[in-house]
Amino acid sequence: MNYFCSVIVPNYNGSDLLPKLIASLEEQSGLDLEIIIVDNGSTDLSKEVVPKTVRWIQLDRNYGFAYAVNRGFEAAMHPYIFIVNSDMVLEPDCLTHLISFLDAHKEYGFAQPKVRFLDRKDTINTVGDVWSVYGLAIQKGFGQEDKGQFDQGREIFSPTGGAAVFRKSMLDEVGLFDERFISYLEDVDLGFRIRTAGFRGVLVPEAVIYHAFQATFRKVPNLSRFYVTRNNYFVIIKNMPFLLLAKYLPQLLIGLLRILIVSVKDRCLPVLLKVQFSILKHLFSLIKERRRIQRRRQITARELDGWFTKERPFPILFWKKAHRP
Repeated sequence: MNYFCSVIVPNYNGSDLLPKLIASLEEQSGLDLEIIIVDNGSTDLSKEVVPKTVRWIQLDRNYGFAYAVNRGFEAAMHPYIFIVNSDMVLEPDCLTHLISFLDAHKEYGFAQPKVRFLDRKDTINTVGDVWSVYGLAIQKGFGQEDKGQFDQGREIFSPTGGAAVFRKSMLDEVGLFDERFISYLEDVDLGFRIRTAGFRGVLVPEAVIYHAFQATFRKVPNLSRFYVTRNNYFVIIKNMPFLLLAKYLPQLLIGLLRILIVSVKDRCLPVLLKVQFSILKHLFSLIKERRRIQRRRQITARELDGWFTKERPFPILFWKKAHRP
């Protein structure tokens, strides 16, 4: 049985990465794929290194991950959507495992592969994202040696935007990536909205993919700190019910204090000020979107709370121990 899937690849100057990704996609069996590359104004030879059978959407400049993926989604024709970074390499049948699982389990709206590092193939990059009550997203399993601890399929809170399969019908209802995020945490924001709307997602550990960690974003230096910091605020403003905001206010304040301390230590206060200005700029639209999300919420705040990690994920002042899920 052949499954029909649209593959969306956001690209920026990925001529050294795309051939390996495309070759690994061509190794997947039992699939009818349309591969859509959305190019964020690359200046290298990206278009020349991919087969002519690939659909190419050319943007006039770099609009970021979220905007590019959304343009690919709008062009997609098939019922399953595989979003994958250009710096990924799939194991044979990785995508087949993901789609066949979703086809057999209609209760799930997205499926997440096990992601390992390309240069350390025994080490986990992520098995899905979780949300900490300290106000930040965490890649579950990050940096752990893969000893089979995640080999049992499990329901997860949020997919990683770098490699996950979504039902198109679910995204039609929940919406796409929030383009205000540009890059970073747009996947966690989407994960919040998926869970809030009553949909579910799953880790399929038989599906394995390798990630050349931050290979694409290193091409645009000095941006990650700004987007990660700002977008954490965006996620909180849009998605946290008031009951949970009140419940975890002490932890959220500790998280904000940590951001300030780290910014001073790293001499990055100008970045933090830029973050605050950007939040003020978008605050009205974020609150408007928050009202829409909360009105449509299909689960209780208590049910949503059950998906958060309460362990402290970073050292605080003189406390040495931190937890990584």
